[in-house]
Amino acid sequence: MKSMPRDARISAIPRDPAKNMTLKASLDGSIEKVLIECQGNTGRAVPDTSVRPRVKQEHQAHQERNMTRTILFLVVAGFAALEAAGETRSTGAAVDDRSELVRINIGAASNLDLDDALALVRENHGAGLVRRLGRIRAMTIEVAPSDVEWLVADAALRSLVDYVELDGVARIPEDEEWMAQFSEGGMARELGESVVPNDEYYHRQWAPACVDLERAWGRFGFEKRSVTIAILDTGVDYNHEDLIGNVDTENGWDFVNDDADPMDDYGHGTACAAVASAVTDNGIGIAGVVNASVLPIKVLDEHGFGSWSDVAAGIDYAVGLGAQVISMSLGGGHDATLERACEDARSAGVSVFAAAGNGRNDRSNYPATFTSVIGVGALDLGCTEIAWYSSRGFGDHEVEGNVEIVAPGEHIYSTNPTFNYNYWSGTSFACPLAAGIGAGYVSLTPWNNGQIRAHLQENADPLGDAYDFGYGRVDAYPFED
Repeated sequence: MKSMPRDARISAIPRDPAKNMTLKASLDGSIEKVLIECQGNTGRAVPDTSVRPRVKQEHQAHQERNMTRTILFLVVAGFAALEAAGETRSTGAAVDDRSELVRINIGAASNLDLDDALALVRENHGAGLVRRLGRIRAMTIEVAPSDVEWLVADAALRSLVDYVELDGVARIPEDEEWMAQFSEGGMARELGESVVPNDEYYHRQWAPACVDLERAWGRFGFEKRSVTIAILDTGVDYNHEDLIGNVDTENGWDFVNDDADPMDDYGHGTACAAVASAVTDNGIGIAGVVNASVLPIKVLDEHGFGSWSDVAAGIDYAVGLGAQVISMSLGGGHDATLERACEDARSAGVSVFAAAGNGRNDRSNYPATFTSVIGVGALDLGCTEIAWYSSRGFGDHEVEGNVEIVAPGEHIYSTNPTFNYNYWSGTSFACPLAAGIGAGYVSLTPWNNGQIRAHLQENADPLGDAYDFGYGRVDAYPFED
């Protein structure tokens, strides 16, 4: 596999992405995630809810949002008072275990401002550079825990940059696990009159008929298409029998371990990659939506967790390599660097898809909520009802929300590194199906990503309220015969 561009590399430092989310303030409370709006805007603190237990009540989250605003004000005011009193502290405190360092994301209006900010945090706070993403004018640094509060209160830094925030946690959607069901009794159903592939386990796949893929295959065939789908996930098992030939093993990258081997050590990414682009009509395994090139980008670890800085770097990497479609079956709280990366991908002409999440409510689940991203909800086995776990909340290119379109996500038969094949359920598997259909449009039409998005919206099959279904069920064959 090829080496990475220099400005996207990171130092190989063992780390736990969840550490930043448990950082405690020295005042009467905690700051789970600090997002400072700079350059004349009032600073505000926003609690990240990506790993908050489901059993917490909504009013608790509301109280936390109000409390963190007060806490951040007290932090800044407290440091101002300390400095006025002449109290100082040493910068760049030595840390024996580098895994204890705290990651912070910083974004600026220009790369020159980012240069100045980097020099400042190195001099004043002993910060180390983890990664710089020049295309989106952002960087990730690491500092000792004792320096975090001083850094976020640094007026000189705030005057240079757009935001300073703790690196947030990304994860696969909650309650998403594979289901060990390998019998023939799975999801047998009548095949349509259109062309069906000869894949061994195709009879276990109900999703293609639901979105009219069989007619699409009948019209366009199964040949390999000149389109790249970047799968940002736990990696991809590029040795799996039903993915060999469709996975780009030369250009994949692992942002978790900082190496050129994006092998899947969890299974989730392999399943998602196959939904979009398992080798179709090859006599074995399952049928993917389209025979495309899969760019494997590992941004989540063996437990399904990762950091937003790694996800943003993965997006930036995919854009740099010319991927036309990005599929992300992951989610979490708001992150400004992630938002920049998604917006940059859209501006570069990439169609970006993300899982709506399994929250069963309309709480924002990023990146699906961003207007630059197509959020995908999940349908149940009947093909017409929203899955019980699927997140809600209409969103599109103008309105923030989790669900723009829906696709089959329940009882999806796909690949697995350990058991070869099994059933999965979750919005994670609706997302790559929709992304695969988007990739088909890329390869068969002259449309740009805006036109493809409009086409997906206008030709979706309406199923009910937009709050649940968005524009409706994605349609792989929205043409008149």
